Amino acid sequence: MHRRIWGQVVLLGSLVVSGLVGTVGLPRGVGVAEVEAAFPGRNGLIAFASNRAFPPNMNIYTIAPNGSKLTRLTENVGNNQDPAWSADGTRITFTSDRDGNAEIYAMNADGSGQTNLSNDPGWDDWPAWSPDGTKIAFVRFPDISIQEIYVMNADGSGQQALTANGATSSFPAWSPDGTNIAYSLYRGSEIDIYVMNADGSDPTNLTADSTGYNSDPEWSPDGTKLSFVSSRDGNAEIYAMNADGSGQTNLTRNEAEEVDHAWSPDGQQIVFTSWRSGFVRLYVMNADGTKQQALEKESFAGGINDYPDWQPLVQGPKSHSKGDKSTPAGHNKMHGSHGKGNKDQSHGHQSHGKGGKKR
Repeated sequence: MHRRIWGQVVLLGSLVVSGLVGTVGLPRGVGVAEVEAAFPGRNGLIAFASNRAFPPNMNIYTIAPNGSKLTRLTENVGNNQDPAWSADGTRITFTSDRDGNAEIYAMNADGSGQTNLSNDPGWDDWPAWSPDGTKIAFVRFPDISIQEIYVMNADGSGQQALTANGATSSFPAWSPDGTNIAYSLYRGSEIDIYVMNADGSDPTNLTADSTGYNSDPEWSPDGTKLSFVSSRDGNAEIYAMNADGSGQTNLTRNEAEEVDHAWSPDGQQIVFTSWRSGFVRLYVMNADGTKQQALEKESFAGGINDYPDWQPLVQGPKSHSKGDKSTPAGHNKMHGSHGKGNKDQSHGHQSHGKGGKKR
């Protein structure tokens, strides 16, 4: 399994489980990645987190689907990860430990206006926007061994729990129509994908009949399918199933560990994280698992490139990805660049380590 830690990832067998502690005791959840809904639209930029710059803390970048236009959005001494686009493609919510503990932040698509939303002394992680942009679901750690799914208004007010399982509930993903939330539940020795109503009622286990671990659900833009990560074949891979849990299919079929992932807004592709090249790198494939290829021709060897989420373009100029559907191309040589137009004004306290998602 993977145990994810802020800023590093360690392999522990063949399951993907989120790290429980960072270098300063940052708890991480069990599952495979951050989760959020894939909202319909034209394909825009891909947001992700990477430690490619110095110092090697995690920061959020955007990149075009053809591997060009790499831009850094965050610039501070803390770690920043788990980016999730709003349904209109104008905002990004993310997790940062810049103030000493993991909390939910939001910023504009260009990196400006970075604001702490959760403002809680505990640990908050894995944010996901509602389709109408008025709410954000996220995970709170009442205790290092317990994670519950919460929801708050988009300005951080009205925080309330949706689950009370006394276990590890993580990776909330809002359905595109806003009626349901998919999530992972780790209880006892089982990790399964559940779907509940948006108010937390009527949870249903979709992977109860499968073996191995099942985590990190992601809705397709039309709401008819869920992709997820499963270790049922011996290593973590990307699967897809119908929204009712039927038709579970392995998409990646690779011996490497494949984890964090997100649908393209047009529903034709999936971007995902893979270890197949020996380090954590982003790949893109068709929604049926064909034409798997690296997003960047080169990558920061030995580093982490993770937590992808695809921007929906609902209006404005043509999508960046016309003609890019399955042709990830040249690498923009901006490793460590702060990104043109970066307006990060935050000056968080020195963090000693935030980590990756969940391994």
